[in-house]
Amino acid sequence: MASDPGRLDLEWVTSHTFRKSVATILDEEGLAARQAADQLGHAQVSMTQDAYFGRGKVHTAAADALDAAVSGKKPGPESGA
Repeated sequence: MASDPGRLDLEWVTSHTFRKSVATILDEEGLAARQAADQLGHAQVSMTQDAYFGRGKVHTAAADALDAAVSGKKPGPESGA
């Protein structure tokens, strides 16, 4: 099929990838889970949180606390813990 210069190549986008992208944007912009759930049409906020909100976020305070526990050192004020 000839490529239309004005057309985006989005055949890879499924309804789930689109919804996940929307949820990720709403989460990263700091919207409340209830607001995102409403936008996505979820009656239960837990559905939005469990299925769509980022699990890959890095929480440095948690890492610092675990590091301190393993090393025997107390986390400093700069660690955020």
